[in-house]
Amino acid sequence: MRIGIIILNWNGLEDTKECLKSLRQITYSDYFIIVIDNGSDNNEAKQISIEFSQFAEVISLPKNLGYAKGNNLGIQQALKKNADAVLLLNNDVVVEKEFLNFLVQKLKIPPVGIVGPKILYYHKKNKIWFGGGGFHWWTGLVFHYGEGKPDSPKYSQNRKVTFITGCSMLIKRAVFDKIGYLDEEYQLYWEDADFCYRAVKKGFNLWYVPESRIWHKVSQSIGEDSPKRSYLTTKSRILFMQKHLSKLQWLIFAIFFIFYKIPLKVFHCFIKGKLQNLKAFFKGIKDGLTY
Repeated sequence: MRIGIIILNWNGLEDTKECLKSLRQITYSDYFIIVIDNGSDNNEAKQISIEFSQFAEVISLPKNLGYAKGNNLGIQQALKKNADAVLLLNNDVVVEKEFLNFLVQKLKIPPVGIVGPKILYYHKKNKIWFGGGGFHWWTGLVFHYGEGKPDSPKYSQNRKVTFITGCSMLIKRAVFDKIGYLDEEYQLYWEDADFCYRAVKKGFNLWYVPESRIWHKVSQSIGEDSPKRSYLTTKSRILFMQKHLSKLQWLIFAIFFIFYKIPLKVFHCFIKGKLQNLKAFFKGIKDGLTY
């Protein structure tokens, strides 16, 4: 199975270099790498191209086109190069040398369409960041099994899931043929959830493969509790719910959101003195509803 690996870089030169160096050590042989530079500063695309000229193709974009559009360009290029599957991989991860072997082995089994590895924190090597995932439509939340907990045998079982994080997701070519690419209407966040949701609806299975392991730096480039993050996550969450919920599901979600999420957000923002976050939160609701 020929694998196209897509790595999106945006002002993350050192992380991307470390990621590529770890990929040089993998034992799987039938793959190629495409680095999409999303309008980085300081000629990062050129620097990556020079250092990894024999290892990765670098495509330089004139400006930051966002997660979905940047990755879609890479996906289309990979499919043109006859990839049987495409691996979307964050630039701020390092991989175990046999991680891809385990993912490919599971992906070959029909009707599996998307697989993902066990993801641990880079700075806390034995702590889970992603142990498989799922989606609560009544709260509008995507969750990671085991997030923040020590690795243990309970997170080492292969299992069918409903969400694979875009941090590392291996996608069979047939999935793109059937559902298309990442939805570019999402400015940032929820693109992976949307893609997984559409794949499941079309009959594809998603599997968590814990034998495959990588370590993630969990980038804070936008800020864990910043107004920008509050705005983008809220807008994308509302947009996702509008796209995919039935009228009854939307009503239940709206009740939860109005009577629980909004009061909780108001309380937290007032307690922490983060009124700009609150303003961004309400703008995200408005823009998500009127997009």
